[in-house]
Amino acid sequence: MGYQDKLVSDGLRALASIIMNEEGKDPDLIESALACGDPNQVRSAYNRADYLERRRELMQWWGDLEEAYKRVFSNW
Repeated sequence: MGYQDKLVSDGLRALASIIMNEEGKDPDLIESALACGDPNQVRSAYNRADYLERRRELMQWWGDLEEAYKRVFSNW
């Protein structure tokens, strides 16, 4: 992807989290999609939802956003 020595995976995950949260996306979906654990241990123990269809929509939104950025910044 051309990010070697420029961006590490945790940096990309942090960037995705920031952008998705700023856009008002569902925090449960964000945490689930980024494979982050729920800091609430009780909730984490009982919530087994995978939000698969809603995560798919979120990831499509993210992919579309990346494609738009590529088009805008490809000439820079």
